[in-house]
Amino acid sequence: MKYIKSFKIFESNYSIEEYIDVIYSELSKYNISPAEMNKIINNEIGEINNSIENGISPQEWSKSLISEMELDKKDYLGFLSNKPKQTLNKYL
Repeated sequence: MKYIKSFKIFESNYSIEEYIDVIYSELSKYNISPAEMNKIINNEIGEINNSIENGISPQEWSKSLISEMELDKKDYLGFLSNKPKQTLNKYL
């Protein structure tokens, strides 16, 4: 009988840069400045490395960060930012 070799199924395919890019894209939906996002990422870099090693997806990690920071509430930081509408000025 031949045996199947065991291997890791849920191994993370993200590098640290790709992981942080996904977190930036998730946090950019909220009213947070880029300087504040950099501070958040720099403070959480240890947890980011642990979550990469444990195979946690960046979407799950950013959802937990959003709920921890209470961004899902409807206050100033919780407003989802939309792209501004482009207006056309017509002069007569």
